Amino acid sequence: MNNASVTGETRVNAAAHSQNFSSVSSLKDGGWVVAWTSKGQDGSQEGIYQQRYSAKGIAVGEEVRVNTSTLNAQTEPSVTDLADSGWVVTWIGQDGQSTGIFQQRYNEHGLKVGPEIRVNTTIAGSQEFPAVTALARGGWLVIWASDTPDGSSSGVYQQRYGANGHPVGSETQVNSSPSDSNSRSSVTALSDGGWVVTWTVYSQDHSEADIYQQRYDADGWTIGDETKVNTISEKIQALPTVTGLKDGGWVVTWSSYTGDDSGLSVRQQLYAASGQKVGGETQINTTTALEQYDSSVTALPDGGWLATWTSSPSSDGPADIYQQRYAADGQKVGGENRVNTTVSADQSLASVTTLEDGGWVVTWNSYDQEGDNYDIYQQRYTADGRQVGPTTPTGLSLNGDAFDEGTSSASAMIQLHAKAFVTERGFIYTLLDDAGGRFALSPSGTLTVKDGIRLDYEQARSHQVLVEVKDALGAVYRTWLTIKVSDVASENVSGGMLKGDFGKDAFKGGSGDDKLWGGWGNDILAGDAGRDIFVFDTKPNTKANRDKIVDFKVKDDSIWLDNAVFTKLGKKGTEDKPAQLSKSFFTIGSKAKDKNDYLVYDNKKGVLSYDADGSGKGKAVEIASLSKNLKMTDKDFFVI
Repeated sequence: MNNASVTGETRVNAAAHSQNFSSVSSLKDGGWVVAWTSKGQDGSQEGIYQQRYSAKGIAVGEEVRVNTSTLNAQTEPSVTDLADSGWVVTWIGQDGQSTGIFQQRYNEHGLKVGPEIRVNTTIAGSQEFPAVTALARGGWLVIWASDTPDGSSSGVYQQRYGANGHPVGSETQVNSSPSDSNSRSSVTALSDGGWVVTWTVYSQDHSEADIYQQRYDADGWTIGDETKVNTISEKIQALPTVTGLKDGGWVVTWSSYTGDDSGLSVRQQLYAASGQKVGGETQINTTTALEQYDSSVTALPDGGWLATWTSSPSSDGPADIYQQRYAADGQKVGGENRVNTTVSADQSLASVTTLEDGGWVVTWNSYDQEGDNYDIYQQRYTADGRQVGPTTPTGLSLNGDAFDEGTSSASAMIQLHAKAFVTERGFIYTLLDDAGGRFALSPSGTLTVKDGIRLDYEQARSHQVLVEVKDALGAVYRTWLTIKVSDVASENVSGGMLKGDFGKDAFKGGSGDDKLWGGWGNDILAGDAGRDIFVFDTKPNTKANRDKIVDFKVKDDSIWLDNAVFTKLGKKGTEDKPAQLSKSFFTIGSKAKDKNDYLVYDNKKGVLSYDADGSGKGKAVEIASLSKNLKMTDKDFFVI
């Protein structure tokens, strides 16, 4: 179990009453809406309230009451978004006989569309536990539990609505066989326009229960018979939730009194678009101490899904909300992790929805967090699973993306600007990877060049840096940025240092004393005027790492050789204090003449070679090509 502290949870309800039974749904504009039950706020017993949020997570207006009738109690809302960018809320209300199912539709502006209406036609007995889903071809479907007409048992019923809000046909019973099914059921739309309903079927004495489901096509016809979902049939399997997946399949989750040999556990079964089970039922929760129960599930854009549940691993400690993400193939993505920040209060009854940006929002009840009452809290996540608060950095923008090759640190800069959902200030920037020492980044987000010599267009036209942005609460965003290198027509540098890296470089010094590193690759080096130094500090290779010095002047120029690479030349020199090459280590000719002729200049071919065993059997490796017939001596070489 991951008990790491998290940031970003916020309270949804404004009124200081007892709030519970939250339901959350995404909206087409990128935001979301939360509905819940509030005790005593509407002047009667309980009422249904809602709060809308924008795509940035900002509350749109104030919380508002959904139900028009305030007689007795209105409770247990369920909310879904609609194709027209509006939404519909359902709840348990009073239908004149007992409890009934009611709904209220809203348009994209949050205005009511018509009055609240009763969903159930049959009013005998109790109608409870509504759930609602928008359908892929427009309209929506409401399900609920209802006493049977003779009162002997209960069943699951449904009513379909068209996009115009009118009923499509009449209410119908979902379960085909009489059973005591008076408990929470769940419904999800499928991508083919149909839907799936899940419910609990109890034995007569309520000692056992199983999860059942029924699939429907887009016209409302049943596809096959109702089928049992759970494989383990001991004790009680209850409280199912279901969500349709991107590939046309679906996944059912539920609470089980069997499975992890401890207490309640949360389990799931994946289905393909054909309706066939994919593998067997599996346990969602990793922590098995005491009880894990009351799951909620939502589909993700990548074909996977996310499940939430209540975890109560200690008999004397508070309960928390946990979540587990799954990939499209049913494999866990990471481990389970805690959703709520506050751990001193009891958290329960989570609801989850996927947002338009691929992230998700979890809502839940929290008891005694801000007084001796229940409140509704929420936590937003980005598509990659990072928790989001008002200042959480979610992206980076730049006012430029390129530096000129060879530029100095003072001559140019790029300003980074972190993005957040609400507050875009107070960020600290850190450079985690500076592209081999090429760049620097200030805490305020100013990117500058640290070593312009290492910016060479001919060597690499872009480099990547890893940037971290952190807000005041410790929320972190990391990303790789590509910084381009702009070509400069003239790269002549007077008295400068020119460094290559990988690839084929072409360097030309200026009128001053220059120092040139070819680095790895077949490079072309020209010192031009002045007393120039050519540095070789990478392992030579006749084919892949052989430089060409086009204007070596014996009188003025010199060659430095790194003793870490050319080990036979001794270790007494450094770059700050180079050591003159030993006279006995250098010879002119086509090959070494004795065992310590490590450097050989072939004046007929103009090739400088390194022979690690002198006149031994080992083959010399060419370092560089120079002009022919140079009057070179050991005085032209230094060891660093």
